Amino acid sequence: MISGAIAPQLIIFLAKENKTLIDRFVVPYCHDTAAKNISGWCSSEPELGSDGKNYNDPKIRHQTKATLRGGSWIIDGRKSDFISNGGIATMYIVFANVDPKMGLKGSGTFVVPGDAKGLGRGRFLDKVGLRTLNQSAVYLDQVEIPENYMILPPGDMYSLLHNSIITVGNLSVGYLAVGLMRAAYEDALEHAKQRIQGGKPIIEHQLIAEKFVKMHIAIETARAYLWKGSRFSTLNFRAT
Repeated sequence: MISGAIAPQLIIFLAKENKTLIDRFVVPYCHDTAAKNISGWCSSEPELGSDGKNYNDPKIRHQTKATLRGGSWIIDGRKSDFISNGGIATMYIVFANVDPKMGLKGSGTFVVPGDAKGLGRGRFLDKVGLRTLNQSAVYLDQVEIPENYMILPPGDMYSLLHNSIITVGNLSVGYLAVGLMRAAYEDALEHAKQRIQGGKPIIEHQLIAEKFVKMHIAIETARAYLWKGSRFSTLNFRAT
């Protein structure tokens, strides 16, 4: 999932001149062959989802707050139980409100180390599906980070960044779904070639063959939509 790499990716994109962040988070991630460096994305809160439909409503804002104090940001708040990699991340991207008057656009984007004092993790969700994706609440109690750990200040760019993350995340879920569809199709096809009914494999029966044709069309259609969505997402992001 995108969340695993979101912190180093955003650092490279938004703060490539920040050598402190590059050395601490990006370089270890790039050299990691054991998947020990994992990031989480902290946007959703108990009273605010991550769909981003309220960018222009000043009454809608993150309740997690970031206050600049003596050269450091102090972050307080709680993120919802659905934070991807929330219970295992070693670094987090955190959206926290800096200017309440601006609503969601008043949020800053921060990099928070997983071992920061005051950062806590909730119990992971025991889900029906996608169980390998750890999701849990993240608590921030007077978490202090250096001033230059803010990689995007409040402003109109927030909505662009948030939408870009959601778009790429939704596309990645789509690719997972198509992969599962293809795997199920191949298993079913192998069974249909071996299962004998009426003196021949069931794949040779017209109605069964028709079902497989419809499945194949659905898979290829979904794949085409994903490729097109990925292409336009990349072009739009570069254009901005």
